[in-house]
Amino acid sequence: MRQFFLIISLLGCLSFTGKAQETKPTFEFKFYGFVRYEGFYDTRNSVTSRYNDIYLFPKAENIANNGDDLNSKGKLTMFGYQTRAGVKISGPEILGAKTSANIEGDFMGTAEAVTGQLRLRHAYIKMQWEKSNLIFGQYWHPMFATQIFPAAEATAPMVPFFPLSRNPQIRFTYNLTNSLSLSVAALGHGEYKSVGANTNPQVEAGIPEFTGQLAYTKGIFSLTATIAQRTIKPNTATTSNATLDKTLSSVNYSLSASVKKNGAFAKTGALYGGNFSSLKMIGGYAVSDADNNYTNINTLSLWGEVGKTFNNFHIALFGGYAKNMGSKDPIMGTIYYLAPSEGKYIDYTYRIYPTICYCVKNIRFSFEPMYTVTSWGDFNVGDKKVTNGKEVSNTRLLFAVNYSF
Repeated sequence: MRQFFLIISLLGCLSFTGKAQETKPTFEFKFYGFVRYEGFYDTRNSVTSRYNDIYLFPKAENIANNGDDLNSKGKLTMFGYQTRAGVKISGPEILGAKTSANIEGDFMGTAEAVTGQLRLRHAYIKMQWEKSNLIFGQYWHPMFATQIFPAAEATAPMVPFFPLSRNPQIRFTYNLTNSLSLSVAALGHGEYKSVGANTNPQVEAGIPEFTGQLAYTKGIFSLTATIAQRTIKPNTATTSNATLDKTLSSVNYSLSASVKKNGAFAKTGALYGGNFSSLKMIGGYAVSDADNNYTNINTLSLWGEVGKTFNNFHIALFGGYAKNMGSKDPIMGTIYYLAPSEGKYIDYTYRIYPTICYCVKNIRFSFEPMYTVTSWGDFNVGDKKVTNGKEVSNTRLLFAVNYSF
């Protein structure tokens, strides 16, 4: 932690030194970030990540011998791991392009076991020409459309209805007109891996994920359409230790739109595809025959958000719905699915999530009650869809304070 802030401080000193010498600096540095406190209470045991901060859905029933549901109990969590710092760097013109870079980190860790340790969020280089740009490094997955995404105060409140993934990538964007741009990217999964027996299924496949995106913005209106194709190798050996070289490809589609005017906004989006697990969305895949071939488990997700900023207040309402659409082929073996619970699998889940925020200068006080319902059911051999679903629900009451700099 101290090393990270020492590096950022040194970069800041370099920028001040350049100004003191009254010479045009080769590089300019802008230091930014925030200090954050979060406290929240959940009414039910839930599937979460990073010390309960990233909320997915309530756990399925776990009925004890006396008939009690062992997951029907509350939890209180408080922490400051979301505290974040970064630096934006602008440099000299190279190959006719303006150059810049961004480094950003927080203390959420790269896995549950190391929550509280320094984590790299973004680290990328950007080359900007008149009508195009190139990005090299770790940045948001293209399906996380930065032009249009839910913007509540909590950490990733849109998960599992909207993608959450930052990936090492090469991305090229070309402005077709003043309003329309085309982007293509090749990326690795990094810490946001697909579920499976193999710890690095995309790395083992040896093929990057490819994406294409059209983004249109004019006046108060924005529209983004994205397609992604990924290939993974779920396993490299059979249970008898024989070499296994089977791969699985999936295609994902995303469409989102927003309108903003006079401090008010409305956003909406839809996603459909197979094996969304690397994006922290419901879905996965399963063995479909005795030859260890695989079939994708498809997901449909719909979300929307409306809000208004006035005086010192920001209010918003987010809603999301995700449905397990099943598999093309019958499931005949092991199921690899995002976070099953008590031997059950998600049929559908939905969320209602209002935000009330009071903002004064660089400090924000937020209260956000989150209500999530999930239907858990059976996914048996020979099935294509979840059956016998049963709903459970959780209410999360969150209070947060954010001090930006």
